Amino acid sequence: MASDTHWELKPHTEAKHRILTEYLKMWFPVLGRYRGRVVLLDGFAGPGTYAGGEAGSPLLALQSLLDHSHLDRMSGCEYLLVFNEMDKDRFAALEAAVESERQARGGWPEHVKVVTVNQGFQSLAEDILETIEGKQLAPTFAFLDPFGYRAEPAGYIDALE
Repeated sequence: MASDTHWELKPHTEAKHRILTEYLKMWFPVLGRYRGRVVLLDGFAGPGTYAGGEAGSPLLALQSLLDHSHLDRMSGCEYLLVFNEMDKDRFAALEAAVESERQARGGWPEHVKVVTVNQGFQSLAEDILETIEGKQLAPTFAFLDPFGYRAEPAGYIDALE
């Protein structure tokens, strides 16, 4: 049964998740070879799981990294995974899902850092931009797939609609 916190996994979302996981399986090791840090940002992470217990994008990203056949060879790079969810109930579910995954694996490898954040994406983006000002950027995969979000479009966005 769907709720405001967890909802049914739709076929188009399941297809999107397959594309995401296959891409991350290739992206993580390639970029990890060239830099000391790789960042994945899921800006609208949701609760981490769906109503039927299926993994959402945060857990799929974690699994793509942690189950990678070359994870041991990727240990020379820090992987920072940031999962943001603004809704307090979904955030609580996200934290529980991430913690359950951590416990099931006996913790994260030393070179994997996982951060959960509970704020609006605009505020998070502004905080990130302030933090990185003047620094060299780490390769970053930003997964910005809002659920139920609709803002007033900026001028350039009008052309996309």
